[in-house]
Amino acid sequence: MKKLIIIACVFTLFACSKKEWTCTCTLDSDGSIVNISEYELNQKDAEQSCSNADEVLGISCVLEEK
Repeated sequence: MKKLIIIACVFTLFACSKKEWTCTCTLDSDGSIVNISEYELNQKDAEQSCSNADEVLGISCVLEEK
């Protein structure tokens, strides 16, 4: 039982750990890059940060794990 709890804790730590992410934003009109942001966050926070940048009209952003 202790081993199962330890394994679950380790899995949770890895799942919630911070990773390096790149958010690349481009203009919809011509595809030129207007912003590249790098984050060291967990996935949920990185997605939120990149989607905030994506709310500007005429700009599309893509989040990628490094």
